[in-house]
Amino acid sequence: MKSRKSTLLGTGSSSFLFSLVVAFATNSHAATITWDGGPAATGVDIGTGENWAGDVLPSVATPDTAQWNGSPTGALSLVYSNAVFSGVAGNVGMNLELTAAQTDSVSIDSGLNIASARINNITLAAGAGALTLGNGTDAFNITLGGGASTQTFTNNATNTATISSDVVFGLGGGGNHVLNFTGSGDWSVASNLAFASGGQAALYKTGAGTLTLSGGGALKEGPTVHALTGVTAVLKEGATVINGGTYTNNITTNNGEFVVGGLDTVGTNTSLTVNNAAILNGIDWLSVGKGNGTGATTSNLTLNNTALISAANLSLGWNNNNVAATPAGTVTLNDSATLAVTTTSHIAESAGANFSLKLNGASAATLA
Repeated sequence: MKSRKSTLLGTGSSSFLFSLVVAFATNSHAATITWDGGPAATGVDIGTGENWAGDVLPSVATPDTAQWNGSPTGALSLVYSNAVFSGVAGNVGMNLELTAAQTDSVSIDSGLNIASARINNITLAAGAGALTLGNGTDAFNITLGGGASTQTFTNNATNTATISSDVVFGLGGGGNHVLNFTGSGDWSVASNLAFASGGQAALYKTGAGTLTLSGGGALKEGPTVHALTGVTAVLKEGATVINGGTYTNNITTNNGEFVVGGLDTVGTNTSLTVNNAAILNGIDWLSVGKGNGTGATTSNLTLNNTALISAANLSLGWNNNNVAATPAGTVTLNDSATLAVTTTSHIAESAGANFSLKLNGASAATLA
């Protein structure tokens, strides 16, 4: 059996103080710039200064927050037609925010414009309307952050936030990034998560909402933040659904993992459902329920239709070296779905774990 590593989520007080000081120094001049649609409230170009309050563009260097707060009213179909938000290496990127007062939908697309917009975090407050980036045609280039960092996309609204298939993500400054989808609301991501312009990114899912993926991509190990060193994905909370595409997990460390549920000592109900002909491959350790809960919560993996997951190693119910954790859950294969493991398989790996593997229909599991 391969050696295992524990995952620790805590940070020391000195590290926290350092991070706080750095954050203050970086954001001391950041401002919130509100959309007003220009003199007649009919403007549609986010790259035009007069369409923002005070006729001032949000800065991607400071960085500022571009905010929509319900004025003007009505659904907004906006464009990005120039390069004012491209920024340069090291610019963090602007934040996008829909407040609770922005009850109408906001959509942004670049049309034929190939210049990138540099974005850091996205937030939808409870009560906000739907946000859509891209429209499924041409290419909407978005650069994430200015260096190795976490981009947090939060949706607390009941309306789904959508990242369309034409959105092409680049990773600012290269390095290791984390895409953290979170909130009580849902995210739909049809963009291919292959990431242009170098760098690599891991996926981190928190919050009670549902994350739906369909565009495929290449996930790679993330930075030490969120304990993602050597991990391509941690689906920690809520539900994740993969409806299509091939997601290749490019691990560069021996113990890299794709984690479904876990890293919690108390535990949260977590699920991954893989549908249609979606594929997850290149996984070193597929870990379900890693350290997740004390038996009252579950980590579940379901494969439907002709979905395929291939991994070198499988772990169901490892306690992450926490003897108080007793992970529980089920792996269910339906229809003609396939789970293929080539090297090592552990079911109910740790003492007290309660896991089962169910095969229905013409599904198949090959376990080493």
